[in-house]
Amino acid sequence: MLDQAKKNPDAFEVAGPLVRNPNPGGVALPKGSALVKPVNAAMKALMEDGTYQDIVTKWNLKDIAVDTSTINGAVK
Repeated sequence: MLDQAKKNPDAFEVAGPLVRNPNPGGVALPKGSALVKPVNAAMKALMEDGTYQDIVTKWNLKDIAVDTSTINGAVK
């Protein structure tokens, strides 16, 4: 929605601040999946080479970007 509001300010308005959730969304995989570690490694690679930052910048999501990729990183 932020992207649409930025591209079409006459048609869209953001109703409230966008804040980072202490339990940000992530990739859901079945418990014990062999993909957990490779997906986490891929996410870390995207963060290290700047691709992740490019994506969150492009879609105006810098305010809710995460700093690291974590397996089971929910705050309890």
